[in-house]
Amino acid sequence: MAKLARLAESSAVMVHSLQKNGQSTIFSQKDQIQINISDYLNWLLEFWNNNLFFKHRISWEGLFENPRINLLLPPFYLTLCLEQGISNAVEAYQESDAPGKHRLLIETCHLDKGVKIIVTSFAPFPDLDPWVEGTSFKPGHLGMGLPVASFLARKMGWGLDLKRDTSSTDFMILIPDPASSVH
Repeated sequence: MAKLARLAESSAVMVHSLQKNGQSTIFSQKDQIQINISDYLNWLLEFWNNNLFFKHRISWEGLFENPRINLLLPPFYLTLCLEQGISNAVEAYQESDAPGKHRLLIETCHLDKGVKIIVTSFAPFPDLDPWVEGTSFKPGHLGMGLPVASFLARKMGWGLDLKRDTSSTDFMILIPDPASSVH
């Protein structure tokens, strides 16, 4: 009986891995496809668990206003843009070197004219213009991540914004209709 239980457990792990590999294929497409935003964000954040700092030092919370929000877009470009928001948050937490777990909040909001995805970190953001090429507070970094993400977002007809105050930083992507729907 124990051997059968181990076999069943191994099979379940293999099925889960195959599903994740299938999602990786779907979510890396450059062609427009319809994706469910909450499935996509869960996949992206599970992928981030391969980063050891993220896995062990960051807790994330997803506030998906409506889990049935679907987007018609090329997910590859959404990944490139969102990666910059998450990557900058993770790097800011690494720079702060504060002990314990750090928090990352991912929200989706269905608006009258589109969908907004917000990545909120609770780390200070340096007082610089992150949209200018070559601007970075990290030695040896090119400072090209957010300018490239901004370029891609504009090409897709999306908006990127960064709002910061003394306690948090919000990285936002606005994807206008007709690219979104609720089903």
